[in-house]
Amino acid sequence: FVRNAVPRFWAGATLLTAEVNGQAAVVVELDGVVQVVFAIAASADGIDQLLWMLNPGKLSRVQALSTSP
Repeated sequence: FVRNAVPRFWAGATLLTAEVNGQAAVVVELDGVVQVVFAIAASADGIDQLLWMLNPGKLSRVQALSTSP
């Protein structure tokens, strides 16, 4: 899903895997700026939730983590 959505909405973006709030996540960066974070909540039965974080205030914290040494 993420692989198909990113080129449509964020052409030229970079996908990075990460752990966000203890969950597996994909960080979408475009020109070095975090655009969205997709967090995945899963169980033995499969994916339970796909959560999108688009709030600029929250994304700025992810941005700081993605650029720290």
